[in-house]
Amino acid sequence: AQFDAPSRLVVAFNYELPIGPGKPVADVKGAAGKILGGWQINGIMSYQSGTPIGVDVSNTLPLFNSRNLPNMVPGVNPKLDTGNFDPAKDLFLNIGAFQIPAPFTLGNAPSLLNVRVFPSYNEDFGIMKRTYIREQMNFEFRFEMFNAFNRHIFGGPAATVTDSFNFGKVSSASGGRRGQFALKFNF
Repeated sequence: AQFDAPSRLVVAFNYELPIGPGKPVADVKGAAGKILGGWQINGIMSYQSGTPIGVDVSNTLPLFNSRNLPNMVPGVNPKLDTGNFDPAKDLFLNIGAFQIPAPFTLGNAPSLLNVRVFPSYNEDFGIMKRTYIREQMNFEFRFEMFNAFNRHIFGGPAATVTDSFNFGKVSSASGGRRGQFALKFNF
């Protein structure tokens, strides 16, 4: 399947810090208790292996939306070495592993190769402070970080064999770290 990711781990947590009124640490009342109490930390961490890549050729068959599969060249690995991958100069796929089929014939490549895009890693964290004014009224301050470790995950490569200039190039990546503040009044 196109979205097959054999390994995926998602961990979510929310923890109220044991500080402030009625808690084991700094059990104080009044203004100091309102400042020290009500803090929570939370996060979502997700890790996933890559999904399979499909390669195609265009304009060789007037069926299937003019898309076709290429022919595989026996004994040639479709994936290039990606150990120290640099998308500015390295290719992900080997164009020498594929041939354009003759007009009006179907290619012999599988619809999805035994090659996967890069895995993805993401960590989002937040801290929240809730200060009660009355039992049903409170202020809530939040600070949240998305992609907290600023990981850049490369997108999939261009995989149309008839576009030999771009074939195998990776031209996209995930966004950088982002943060946001929020202040809410709940009643």
